[in-house]
Amino acid sequence: MFWKILVWAFLTAFVVSGAKAREIELGTGVVCDTQAQIERFAQLSDNSGELEAKLHTINADAPYACALMEVAYYRGKSHGQLHTAAGTVEVVEILVVGFKYGTWNQLTPTIQWTIFPVIEEGA
Repeated sequence: MFWKILVWAFLTAFVVSGAKAREIELGTGVVCDTQAQIERFAQLSDNSGELEAKLHTINADAPYACALMEVAYYRGKSHGQLHTAAGTVEVVEILVVGFKYGTWNQLTPTIQWTIFPVIEEGA
C-alpha cells in the first residue's frame, strides 16, 4: 500500500508542477552515490577487466559507494557524455525508488548516478 501512495505522490508532483508524469523504469546496472564515482567507474571500464575488480577499485575509497543492482527508478537529468575506449556513455542522475533482492523492495527515494550507452550512428 505504501508503495502505491509513494508512486501516486511522486507522479502528482509532476502534474502539479506542469511537468509530464514519467513512468518508473526498471533496469540492471551499476549505480553510484556520486557523479564523480560513476565517471571514475566509466573510465576504469576502458582498461580494467572484470566488473567486480572495477567496483572494488571504486569502493576502496568509499565502501558500498557503487554496486551492480536491479532497480526501479525515474530517469533524471543528463550530466554529459564520456568517451571511453568501449564507446560513449551518458552520465545520468536517477531517483531510485525500489530495488530487487530476491523480491522487489521499496526504498525511500534516493538520488544515485549511473551511465547509459550512447548509440552512435555513422555519418
